[in-house]
Amino acid sequence: MNAQECTFPFFLIIPPGLEKVSIKEIEDLKKEFLSKNNIQANIQIVSSEKGGINLQGPLEIAALINNNLKIPSRLLLRLATFRCRDFPKLFLKLGKIKWNDWCYEIGKIQSSAANSTLFDSRKIEKTAKQAIDNFFKNNPAKKNEHKEAIHPKLFIRFQDDICTVSLDTSGERLGKRGLKVGTHISPLRENLAYACLYYFISQLKEKGCPGPYTLLDPMCGSGTFLSEAKTSHVPRDFSFNYIPLMEKVKRNSTKRFWFDSYPLDLNIKNIFGFDKDSRAISSAQLNLNKVQSFSKEIFNFTLKQEDFFVKESIFKVSDESIIVICNPPYGKRLVINEPRQLYLESFIEQAKVKFSPAYLGILFLDCSKKSEDTLYFEHGGLKVAFNIYANTKFRI
Repeated sequence: MNAQECTFPFFLIIPPGLEKVSIKEIEDLKKEFLSKNNIQANIQIVSSEKGGINLQGPLEIAALINNNLKIPSRLLLRLATFRCRDFPKLFLKLGKIKWNDWCYEIGKIQSSAANSTLFDSRKIEKTAKQAIDNFFKNNPAKKNEHKEAIHPKLFIRFQDDICTVSLDTSGERLGKRGLKVGTHISPLRENLAYACLYYFISQLKEKGCPGPYTLLDPMCGSGTFLSEAKTSHVPRDFSFNYIPLMEKVKRNSTKRFWFDSYPLDLNIKNIFGFDKDSRAISSAQLNLNKVQSFSKEIFNFTLKQEDFFVKESIFKVSDESIIVICNPPYGKRLVINEPRQLYLESFIEQAKVKFSPAYLGILFLDCSKKSEDTLYFEHGGLKVAFNIYANTKFRI
């Protein structure tokens, strides 16, 4: 097999509801980074479904996607798909996969089943382990030169008696950047925060507002929105680095994205964060300092302890390019003292009075009618919606 010339099926796991914005992130990566740097990478978007995107492309897209995309949770490489209704056939089919191309040894095996004859996860995983062990017994694994290799996780999924076998290329879920050192109450996952921020900026560009922007979060907590605005390099390892066939392609490649990350530039020049809790400000300071230490650019950020609902701001921000983004309390885990709708209206009015932003983006509990301009997804088991309001339309 000439791995450099072959294409393979991949499945990009996406938080449900963020499929469309994730496709746009892929397209922007191809347009903004690859084409401008004259780099060829044949990423084909085959289809999308709830919770994921089917891709086709060379093995190198494992590096391109894991290193650069910030919304997905994980990238899987599809190894095999076949119909199966009994364990002997499962053992036989799995035994035909050339495992020494894909791992030195397999990591955790995880299975799921729906509407299938084979449904017992323990038996499925045990059969898979036996088949892989038997393969390596007859075909010894290639020499592992890595002292601390990440052994890729194997996913086996049965749906209507169709078995899909997938290998994880990411390792730790992609939403964990490895940069958060300070935490606070009810934190927002990094990839969800970035999805909102990226969607926000994309919508502004489509409205003819290309930036640069000054980003302000009046209830910043541990600063997840603010950190995601400038996270350009993730100091972490990926399991694709320990997949033998990918290692071979990587050794013969001169393309930089095997080794480094080139995320999209959101064109945010200044960052401001406020919170009434001093502990939140301390956590945000730690996190932004960590991001700054790994950033490819020097950026300005200012953090202040301040209660958003105090009428007069102790810190004035004067900038026509201000955009406000916030994930205020929903009244679920964090208490609010008035009905949600009134609280949201009060929040919007206060943002207008204090900061007079050009645009305001709010992530809040989904309690409105469906809109094509709204980003809907789940956060901590709650259905939430990210809405954008223009300065002339500060109303629900």
